[in-house]
Amino acid sequence: MKTVLRLVLVLTLTSLVAAAALAEVYTYAQPKIQRHKEAALKRAIFQVLPGTQTYADTVMHGKTVYACAGPDGARIGYAIPAEGNGYQGTISLMFGVTPDMRKVTGMSVLGHAETPGLGAKIEEASFTGKFADLNVLNGIELVKNAPPDKATGKVDAITGATISSRAAVRIINAALAQVGGN
Repeated sequence: MKTVLRLVLVLTLTSLVAAAALAEVYTYAQPKIQRHKEAALKRAIFQVLPGTQTYADTVMHGKTVYACAGPDGARIGYAIPAEGNGYQGTISLMFGVTPDMRKVTGMSVLGHAETPGLGAKIEEASFTGKFADLNVLNGIELVKNAPPDKATGKVDAITGATISSRAAVRIINAALAQVGGN
């Protein structure tokens, strides 16, 4: 009985010390993680809307978006953050649209948990580049074994990562629908 009591006491103390250490590390790291996320968001805004000099956050239909202006102060479009489910977890991305919301100007993946080597290809320029100057008047359509067409909003899926490709398209279409783009 004494041995069991001692084991329980040692295990409890070890757990308390580990929990306290973990809480301390979290408290120390959280501000740095937040600054890193903010810096990545800022880089993405300038990346998805080339020519952006300044931006301001605004709310459109309940969603925070970033209204971007060029060197002359004129609005050049909106940077819209969006997220949704992918194959293995949440995909977070940012995409830019023209002021009339008829064309996507670019897309950048902020974070994901997709399969390395397959689904992770959604963050490569070979995929994100497919969204530059993409007509989204009727939404974006993912195509396989068919030619992509930017004029009609057709994007070619990543071979072997159709679910991740489909998720990225679905996330953008949902965000556009929410802010009134299509």
